[in-house]
Amino acid sequence: VIKFPEGVAFATLDSPDAVWPNNEYRAKDFRFRGYALDKKQRPTFKYERGDMTIEDKSEPEGVRDEGAEFIKRVLTLKAKGSPENLYFRVAQGEVKEEGGAFLVNDELLVNVKGGGKPAVSNGELRVPVTFNKGAAQLEVTYGWAE
Repeated sequence: VIKFPEGVAFATLDSPDAVWPNNEYRAKDFRFRGYALDKKQRPTFKYERGDMTIEDKSEPEGVRDEGAEFIKRVLTLKAKGSPENLYFRVAQGEVKEEGGAFLVNDELLVNVKGGGKPAVSNGELRVPVTFNKGAAQLEVTYGWAE
């Protein structure tokens, strides 16, 4: 069983190495706004954080006969202006960079596209979210380590 970080996934931090906000922060800042299903009945979850909207969609990637080889998660963010110092916490645990991707707890291989340069801080894989004309997109691919 692979465990993902508990608590809020996005946070505004004073610095890249700042301590991540605790779980209480989630209830104050995020609002769930429902979901929509695509033609294959896969959900896109919708959230709000202040004046920012977040859409979160996962789908199989690299499908083989016995199932998906990876899971691709696409996060689309829209905001008035460009929020500064916003980070996405991708993973938590023992994180090592490996061949352009990140190995988490020797179980999960994570690749991130979009945003700023991913970095490991305080045992967490964090990605700065970069906005262009009020929009940002992160694509996170999760795979099982071999």
